[in-house]
Amino acid sequence: MTPDLRNSLQRDMLTACAVDEVQLTAVMGGWNSGKSTGGCFVQSVLSETRPGTTRLAITDTYGRADRVILPILDAWLKPRGWTHTESGRLWVHPSNGSRIRVVNYMRASTRASSANPLEGINAADAWMDECQALPAEALQKAQARVGRDGGYPGVIICTGLPVAGAWWVERAEKIAADGGTSRVLVAASDVNLHNMPDGWLDQQRRMLSPEEYDAMINAVPRAPTGQVYDNFVARSWPDGNLLDASPDDYRDHDITLAVDFGRSPAALLIAQDRERGLDVVVDELQPDDVDVYALAELITARWWRIAHAAGDPAGRSRTDHDNRRSMDELRIALGIPHIRYTHEPERRAIPAGILTLRRLFCAADGHRRMVVLRDVWDRGRHHGGRSIRRSILGYRYPESGGDVPKKDGVTDHAMDAARYFAINFRWFDRHVPAESYTPVEPSAKHVRAAASGWRPAQRGWRPRG
Repeated sequence: MTPDLRNSLQRDMLTACAVDEVQLTAVMGGWNSGKSTGGCFVQSVLSETRPGTTRLAITDTYGRADRVILPILDAWLKPRGWTHTESGRLWVHPSNGSRIRVVNYMRASTRASSANPLEGINAADAWMDECQALPAEALQKAQARVGRDGGYPGVIICTGLPVAGAWWVERAEKIAADGGTSRVLVAASDVNLHNMPDGWLDQQRRMLSPEEYDAMINAVPRAPTGQVYDNFVARSWPDGNLLDASPDDYRDHDITLAVDFGRSPAALLIAQDRERGLDVVVDELQPDDVDVYALAELITARWWRIAHAAGDPAGRSRTDHDNRRSMDELRIALGIPHIRYTHEPERRAIPAGILTLRRLFCAADGHRRMVVLRDVWDRGRHHGGRSIRRSILGYRYPESGGDVPKKDGVTDHAMDAARYFAINFRWFDRHVPAESYTPVEPSAKHVRAAASGWRPAQRGWRPRG
């Protein structure tokens, strides 16, 4: 099979998989860009160069396979003599015995993943289509099955629509960062313009909203369905919420610490940029399974000048695994007079806090008053654990509806910390200027504790120095 060489996306897909044999090729393409046809091209070429082997064509459900994958396979393989089973789930090469096996990853009735639909299949390589509808775990299971037929290098190509935080793209970038081989390909719809009906792009421009057109036609990643903070835009400020500045620019600033306690705490360090009128997330810490003492040590090691803090009032009664009062201990450990919190039901209501934070990310006038340093954002791209990047992109409402987001233990902690900052220092329903912090008036007790020269240790208290 020879692809239409006018489509540069398909050429690049073939080069990455069939010539360079990179471990993972991640493709984000707009509607009608030819990415699924390109996946078929790749599989047909690998069937020729790796005779007698099996390869997988994976999608979320057989319903989608019937609508997307099977018609492409039928159009390109059948005229070349390939045969298939009655269901179309298995295709066989006319002469060399190579096979393409179509597999659905999700159960169509519930859209839940089967225990392991790929279990027991030995394949030379795989193509995963409509990745925006597949969970990231599908790639892990596919990786365990490829490279097991014929002794060829395991090659996987993932194709999907442009969505923010695309897991298959982030996985490819992580492989490259770890010294492996991968490639990321992004293409707008017009890469396949020569195969489109006349006027198709103009029709889409008239029918779609500007946001949908940018995502589905121009391949500008769009927020996933159900994302709580879908108004956070991963572009440079002022058009987006990423600030192209150095952390060193804020080393002499007073920092506000926003913290969510627990066995897996999240701490955001936020500076006020008065010149730009911004709150800037200059650093983050999201360690797993640490107590308040270890968290304090990690924060101190970053050498920020912490002047204010905000937390959850539940932290005054909730105990960590040392049965201590987290807020008070962290406050004294860091030498700050007070950790601000509120018991006001209006502020504590999660939907109200979300609305306040959304207004910081993008107000009705289009101004974006809360941003993340690009350095912090990009660091989260290659981070295997929790990060503010993963939190903002993955914090979702339940599929069943409701105005309270899901608590998944991964994306919610940083967003809770950011919400505590918003409701304590940027409460929009109060007459507090957006450009200035609300003053913190520490009590005499807090001042004496901070000035006493004592710091907490793992098993008690020890003097500074």
